[in-house]
Amino acid sequence: MIKTMKIDVLVVTPPSGASLARAVNHNHPPVNQGIDSVPLRLASVIEEQFVTDFLPLNFLDYNYYKLCAKSLLEIIKSSEPKVVVFSTDYHISNRSTACVNATVGLADAIKASNQNIKIIVTGKHAIVCPEDFIYGGSSIDIAVTSEAELIINDLIRSAANKDKLETIPNLCYLENNCDVKYTYTDKTAPNYDLLPVPAYHLLRNKMDMMLAHISHAANKVYLTLRTSCGCVYNCPFCGGISNWNNYRMRSAKNVELDITHAKKNLGPEAEFTFLDDELFTYSIDHVEDIASIFCLKIILILWEY
Repeated sequence: MIKTMKIDVLVVTPPSGASLARAVNHNHPPVNQGIDSVPLRLASVIEEQFVTDFLPLNFLDYNYYKLCAKSLLEIIKSSEPKVVVFSTDYHISNRSTACVNATVGLADAIKASNQNIKIIVTGKHAIVCPEDFIYGGSSIDIAVTSEAELIINDLIRSAANKDKLETIPNLCYLENNCDVKYTYTDKTAPNYDLLPVPAYHLLRNKMDMMLAHISHAANKVYLTLRTSCGCVYNCPFCGGISNWNNYRMRSAKNVELDITHAKKNLGPEAEFTFLDDELFTYSIDHVEDIASIFCLKIILILWEY
């Protein structure tokens, strides 16, 4: 069982509910890209103002560790969060849409156990189709219809205090448990180079559990890494969100800080195996700078660009 402490906010990466993925999981080692960097970075933003913990259910689910709703409720009961944030990537659909059913089901279980906990969802599916989370009788209180970093702490504070939400942009929420409301749109996106390092330190107390349930031969906890977000192109298969063409890069200096923070807190048992970038190769200077950091830090990623 995961050791817990009293917290304000629990950030959760929900498991995938795809039946095909589950069928394959039980027979073959999973094609798991790792623990997402975006929810971990959001957890760092939240941690600046609230006592926060992080639960990578998506990674655990891929690795055969079926952390059922009962076990999740035990964690919530012992840590007593006021707010649970289900967080997925803002740009990669198969990290978000595939998790909708599991998110809704886990939210139902949480609210059945404690109706006072506020539940927030972030990620690409919440941006594109918040109505899949917010509808009459839904257990989910609020869907964030943009990247969440600029508003998340104001939102958590307002949700926990049951304050009005009209002044916070980019929200879809339930009023009186039946009326779907939308707040005004603000297309301002976070400066990717000013965001904190992902909260890899929040994984420390879960490493033994994750390593005990690894289903691949490498016996490593896999992590993902982002050095940019968005894309300058607008292909229908990938796009569909308002900030898709707002292409932003993170400097090599800050990417190095991200990597150093992970290695310092998680040690050699954790390994970067996947680059989340939609368009890593857009800037040759950026590619060369990041490649130099990878050589320095001995980061080996299978390139698929």
